[in-house]
Order: sequence, then C-alpha cells, then structure tokens
Amino acid sequence: MSKLISFDQAIEETNGEKRHLILGNGFSIACRPDIFNYNTLYNQADFSTCSHVEEVFKELNTHDFEVVINALERAAQISPIYGGSQNVVDQLNEDVLALKHLLVDTVANNHPSRPNDITDEEFSHCRRFLSHFLNNDLCNRCSVYTLNYDLLLYWAFMHEEEEDDPRKIELKFNDGFNHDFLGFEEDYSEAIFAPDVTWQGETQSHQQNIHYLHGALHLYDEGSDLRKYTWKESGVALTEQARFSIENGYFPLFVSEGTTDKKLDKIVHSAYLHKAYRSFVSNTMVKNANFFYVWIFFLRK
Repeated sequence: MSKLISFDQAIEETNGEKRHLILGNGFSIACRPDIFNYNTLYNQADFSTCSHVEEVFKELNTHDFEVVINALERAAQISPIYGGSQNVVDQLNEDVLALKHLLVDTVANNHPSRPNDITDEEFSHCRRFLSHFLNNDLCNRCSVYTLNYDLLLYWAFMHEEEEDDPRKIELKFNDGFNHDFLGFEEDYSEAIFAPDVTWQGETQSHQQNIHYLHGALHLYDEGSDLRKYTWKESGVALTEQARFSIENGYFPLFVSEGTTDKKLDKIVHSAYLHKAYRSFVSNTMVKNANFFYVWIFFLRK
C-alpha cells in the first residue's frame, strides 16, 4: 500500500520538479458549501418547465444531475427495443437537453454575485496555495487543470492585492485568451486589437497553463471563436453577463454529459476542450511529472 504523505511533504519532495494540479469540486465546495454541491443545486433548481424530470431524481433517490442525465440518455437509447415510440424517445432527449440547461442556469443563478463576496483572507489562502504551481520558477513547466464550472479559480487569479501588502503573492498564469491582433493604424503608429477576448487557439496559446477541462461559466462558444467574458472590458459582473446570455438562449461551454464516452465526444468536438484534454494526457505520461489531485481544499484554513 502506498504511503500517504502530507501536502507540505509532497511540495518539499518535488522542489525544483514539474508539478501539475487538478482541481475537483471540493475546491469550490470548501469555499461555499451552501452553493457548490449537487444537493444544494437540486434544492435551488426550478423544475417548473420539466416537472416530470424531478420525479426521475426522486425515483433514482439521487440529487446528482449527471446520474439523471445518464439515466435519461440510456432510456432514450434502449426505449425502441421495448416498443417505445419515437415520441417517447424525443421526449427523453428533450429532457436531457432541458436538464443540462437547468444545471447551467442553477449554477449561474446561485453563484456568488461578485468577487467581493469572497474575503481577502480567503483569496490570500487560495493564491498562496496556487503559488506552489504558478510561481516565477515553475510557470513555464506547470499546468493547472480544473473540472469546475464556476468562477472561483478565475477570480482568485484576477484578485488584486495591495502593493504594500506583506501577503502579496505573484501568480504567473496564462489561460490562452487574448485580444485578436487586427493590424496597425494607417501610419503604423498604433496596433489595433479586437474588442472581445477570445481563445488564441493553436497559434498563440502554447504558453497556456490554465485549462478548464469541462468548460466554465465565463467561456462561450460563438461559432468560429471561443469568447471569454471579462469584467474589465464591459464593466458588467461576470455572473450578470452569464445570466443575461442564458436568458437569451446562449449557454456557456459546459461538459455535463452523463457518461465518460459522451463527455469525451463533447470534448473532442471542441478545439479548446480537446487541446486541454491532450495537454492533460500528455503531462500524465511525462516521466518525473508530479500530479497533485485536490478534491477537497479549504480556502479558510
């Protein structure tokens, strides 16, 4: 049996070596347990437009959205074998889509409204933790992967600390998003950049070290571009931008499929998600690479 060692010991034993971090939902639950778990999401979800789906949760005795999505997808797959009509199959598939949208909508509506809802102390603890992977010495050799949809990690990156704060921590991160370069003014005196922040794809994202493996609330697929919503460019809170988009039928890049195969199918059909997945797989195969799997992390400790 492998010996379990402490986080501090793991950091000490990997000093000067590659470190990669993968964050599970415990990272978010520990910050706001009243929001970021399936029990809370289920209790906050509005099933008024698909009340019979709520009965599926009760019948399966679960609050896990992915369990129900998986059950509905499998039911649609095998229903014709037992004489299920096309109408039944269509209804099941419609319910799958409705439940995915409901999950996104519920996460957005119950998300903390602004970064100020998180205390400076919480951000300081989080940034100190992240600095083990994103400091000056390691930033070109480490990657952070997250399975979470929410904005907490992004907020932690963007949190500004006072210059004279003795706890100030510098994080070196690159999520692969930037303004597209459009050219120069006629006199070549000034460069022109697109107003939106988009993923730079295979051309300019080689330094990317932050990867949202399952998408996130602030990432939106707009056909040829993957756009990142930012507060700086609009002056509108990210949660408000997300809610507005969802209310108008535009949903963020989310991987909420019910099975591993369906998740992978969604991932390989998105250039951004596929690149993140390839980066993760590639790094797991590198000799002497050290992966830290953090499923539960207490921001307040």
